[in-house]
Amino acid sequence: MIQQNFSFWIPSWLANSHIYAVAIINLEGFYVYTNDIFQKNFVLGRNVIGFPSVKTIHPTDAKKCMEAVQYCFQNPDKTIDLELQKPQPDGLSFYLTHWEFSALKNVDDVVIGIMCVGYDITRIRQSQQELKSSESKLRAILDSTNDSNLLINPDYKVLSFNKVAKESIKLFFNKDIQEGDDCWEYVVKGMEKHFKHYFDLALQGEITIKETEIPISENQSVWFLISFYPVYNQENELIGVSYNATNINMIKENTILLQKQNQLLMEIARIQSHEVRGPVANILGLISIFNKENLSSENLKLLEYLKKSTRDLDIIIHKIVDKTKNVE
Repeated sequence: MIQQNFSFWIPSWLANSHIYAVAIINLEGFYVYTNDIFQKNFVLGRNVIGFPSVKTIHPTDAKKCMEAVQYCFQNPDKTIDLELQKPQPDGLSFYLTHWEFSALKNVDDVVIGIMCVGYDITRIRQSQQELKSSESKLRAILDSTNDSNLLINPDYKVLSFNKVAKESIKLFFNKDIQEGDDCWEYVVKGMEKHFKHYFDLALQGEITIKETEIPISENQSVWFLISFYPVYNQENELIGVSYNATNINMIKENTILLQKQNQLLMEIARIQSHEVRGPVANILGLISIFNKENLSSENLKLLEYLKKSTRDLDIIIHKIVDKTKNVE
């Protein structure tokens, strides 16, 4: 009978909900109404009408439940939110649940009990924990690289950054970067136009990767490999742009040095091809016109030795020229 009287105050959509659990506690702290979801999921199928509500509350939640009830009595026009543990069917583990407590008043505006509306948030909390763990792992990965990484929203506000980016910005700009900062504070003067161009391309879904020489002082510049990637959430909605910068100055300097060495090799090849092979050819020509009939046997041996050595030298020069051509 008590349950029927109190059910009058519960909207039908809430009473018959498959998501929301509803319970009403009278002024003495006893259950006077529960819907099916509450009975099925939060009190292990028991009929708790007329049962003390405190007996169904986890010991660690008892104090905040009492405080919530007192708050509702003192503020009958307000609602208080809290999270509680409720036993699962195995009797060993618990649901994490979110509840709204509010005072229930009759037609005379007199408080006659406390209405509690709750739902299971176990999976939500697990997902949040998994997301937090994933974010921590991603942060660890980003912090372990030598690349500066900034995540920037479409309004050019910094959403996140890794350790290298923080240290680089402190070094180049003498500023401590914070989430929510305007990213333009950390764009080198003179590079704004290029930055905006590639950023806008990323907002359109395009990826840009290029080598860029960035001036850091009047007399010094540093080479970076920069990239702009569009970033999407799980719903495939664009949430921003990932900006990455890798210092490739040493690689670039080594490449330039290698190019200079290659140019030097090509110059050596040119000298060998035109300035060394010419005299060698002349020597071979002179050997061929020697009058061998007037030479002694000893001189003939010397002439043959000179001819062979000159030809060997010519072969070596050919090999060097061929190898330097391969370098080119």
